[in-house]
Amino acid sequence: EAGAVATERCNIRSLESTLSNSAEPRVIAAFFNPGAELLFRTPHSVLAASYHRNAAGNLDIFNLFSAQDDQKALEIVRDRNVEFVLICPFAPEMGFYKGRSYQTFVERLIDGKIPGWLEPIPVPKESKELLFEVSVPTRG
Repeated sequence: EAGAVATERCNIRSLESTLSNSAEPRVIAAFFNPGAELLFRTPHSVLAASYHRNAAGNLDIFNLFSAQDDQKALEIVRDRNVEFVLICPFAPEMGFYKGRSYQTFVERLIDGKIPGWLEPIPVPKESKELLFEVSVPTRG
């Protein structure tokens, strides 16, 4: 199954200790599918998850990862107090954010085009995810 292969390649469990090192709970912008597992394995909250009835949060995740420019992505990050951005380049969900007439925010991150307001965080060797910390103030 394609989904099973992607799940094996993207392993939230491998990030558990990295994400749990934060002194206080933070908001993670991640794909919908790992949302529940992130809630289970870390002290953080998520902007969106497949079970959420929070349509606005789910829509913000779609708009964030498919953003045409980094300024629009930053606006969403600031409006929603996001402090971590987590993506899995191999997840089937990537299909939602690709195929536009422009390179989307998530595609730019995967290509290493990281805006100055995001700092890459080293992840364990076995992890295939990309993790970033927001380096501009988001809390009001």
